[in-house]
Amino acid sequence: MKNRQMIIKLLILIFVCMFTVSCGLMGMKKDIKSWADMTTKEKASFLMSTYNKQFDSYMQLYNKADRTAADNEYLRSKKKAMEEVYPYIDQYAEYAETGTIASALVEQAALEAVNKLINM
Repeated sequence: MKNRQMIIKLLILIFVCMFTVSCGLMGMKKDIKSWADMTTKEKASFLMSTYNKQFDSYMQLYNKADRTAADNEYLRSKKKAMEEVYPYIDQYAEYAETGTIASALVEQAALEAVNKLINM
């Protein structure tokens, strides 16, 4: 009898834990949007956020006391990629202010520049 009660309590605990985790995961999914579903302001924010994260990563390596020659080469290529992304950030910030929608060519170029920066 005690064994059966213990099993029931354990199953209830497992069910409650699974329910809590699944509710938490459902809440997280709604915050993720695809590029096509983003507004111009959200795209500008995404570009700036991505740039800032990559800049922080760049500065951590830049400030490292024992950088190697390979690190220096990587920093040069990362800086170049960051310089390619920045004009798109300015462009999207302007689009967000004026309500302009970017052309497909501008969007494609911005995504390619961001992907290059992220994948370094």
